[in-house]
Amino acid sequence: MALYNVILSSARSQINEMIAYIFTMPRISVHQDLLNQYILSMLMRGIFTPANQQSIELMHKQNDVDIMALLSILLTRYPNGRTTVFTVQAGPSDG
Repeated sequence: MALYNVILSSARSQINEMIAYIFTMPRISVHQDLLNQYILSMLMRGIFTPANQQSIELMHKQNDVDIMALLSILLTRYPNGRTTVFTVQAGPSDG
């Protein structure tokens, strides 16, 4: 029984720490979110495209496109530069 209480207490503290982390996570800016997505797409393209089937010229052009895309993400100004958080609003009361 004592071991059960120790395990339960440990699990509760870990769950509380995870919940606290979720609610205190910093918001990611639109720039950072787009950069993360584009870099991930670059990595996936690099993994699934065999290098021996591409010419040096094509890889050079793709590298230039990637650099220009990353620069344009960094240099673009976004109005409301944060991701949208949807909230539920209560409807008009009947009272």
